[in-house]
Amino acid sequence: MDGLTEHDIARLASSAQLYLDDNTRAQFTREINKILEYVQVLEKVDTEGVAPTRHATDRLNVFREDIPQTPLPVEEVFKNSPLDDGSFFLVPRIIDGEENS
Repeated sequence: MDGLTEHDIARLASSAQLYLDDNTRAQFTREINKILEYVQVLEKVDTEGVAPTRHATDRLNVFREDIPQTPLPVEEVFKNSPLDDGSFFLVPRIIDGEENS
């Protein structure tokens, strides 16, 4: 594989609807080609007899068991809330739109 050219990167960026200036396009071309070179190295690694794995370690699920418990009292939930209405946390509107939505 000869690698990707800046023209290839420009086409990919256009497909993704991204604008890349000349410097960024050149940087991405270098970086992506380095990644592709490393993939070529990995393709040469002998994996005969190596079992497929999903994770690099033997670690299993480390989450605690999901045991239903009594919920916190509402007063405790909102104790440190700067603003609430007793049922919901109230936050400032950050997206313009209909006032009643």
